[in-house]
Amino acid sequence: MKATKSLYSLLWLLLFPIVAHAGEVPGTYAKYQWDASVAGLTSVDYDITVVVYPGSRANIRWANWFRLVGSSNGGYVGMENRANGGPSFVFSVRGAMQYQAGAGVTCVTTGGQNAGVTCTMPYNWEQGTNYQFHLAYEGGQWLGVTVTNLFTNQSVTLGSILTDATSISPGGMVSRTKYLEANSPNASCYNQPYTDATFSAPSGNGGQYTGTISETGTATTCASFSGVYRDEQWNGQGNSLRGPIADGNICATAGNGYSVGAAVTTKSCNNTASQAWVLGSDGTMRLQSNLCLDVVNPDSPAGQVIVDQCNGSATQTWSFGGGRDLLINNLTGYCLTQGAFGAQLTVQECTGYNQSWSLPTLPVLP
Repeated sequence: MKATKSLYSLLWLLLFPIVAHAGEVPGTYAKYQWDASVAGLTSVDYDITVVVYPGSRANIRWANWFRLVGSSNGGYVGMENRANGGPSFVFSVRGAMQYQAGAGVTCVTTGGQNAGVTCTMPYNWEQGTNYQFHLAYEGGQWLGVTVTNLFTNQSVTLGSILTDATSISPGGMVSRTKYLEANSPNASCYNQPYTDATFSAPSGNGGQYTGTISETGTATTCASFSGVYRDEQWNGQGNSLRGPIADGNICATAGNGYSVGAAVTTKSCNNTASQAWVLGSDGTMRLQSNLCLDVVNPDSPAGQVIVDQCNGSATQTWSFGGGRDLLINNLTGYCLTQGAFGAQLTVQECTGYNQSWSLPTLPVLP
């Protein structure tokens, strides 16, 4: 198939103008209200289930935010996944300075405007499993967290943080899915992976009280990529998970993951930024750095594959084919093809030979 890249790029921009900009991420929240008679709580239980795990290179937090009675401070407790740290449980209180960490937990204090204590436990929590976070005052002003796997009933203790209060406020409770790349200039609505989570309504004082949802919403950026229905929050709608383009232990690798024009070659899979891709709802295959998988010479019968700045070109749009194991360039109709190990990838006529990949699959949307 013959194609002139500049002409097709112009047509693509006219038909599908770019509407998402760098620095944008999705996000969702649900606010809770309590009976007016509840002035303060000594304990609150929050249940969180990550229904769809977004991939090991994702940077996302699923947590419940809370405030403290008689204080301007508050915090959050929940689950995280970080590209350079993996999955974990997390507990944070603003304005705090002292803590008692649980086994295997690392706590750090920060100063400045966001001063406080954050405690993190590396933990391989599982997609689809319900975890209950028991936030409770343990004596005086010490606020502690225990996390229980409600399937196995196994529990871990994150530790305790010294606060400036003795009870948890029923006001200001919010469950939130937060994308942690919001401050990155490389973040785009199209390079953030899909995730889905449920947050059960919080219960207080051992089930004596239960909160109800008073308001739900999405982040002001990427709002069309997000949704909330009752206790369920989904984000990155239309995007894939973030993961490798792999053939066994061989992965499509884009240099160091940040270099414009880098050749995409095959290397051993190593779970780095250069091997973590999201197929966006606009058809682009993007790295965390927001570089797009591109064909540099689409007129060639074996066009070479690189990463380039995302520009709306039709050479940068792809789709899954075959048994969802082929990656097809939408302009050329050719398939992503590997040659010798370490060689630059090309697009060639789809035959299935050296073209079968394990791809970051598109999830079933709620």
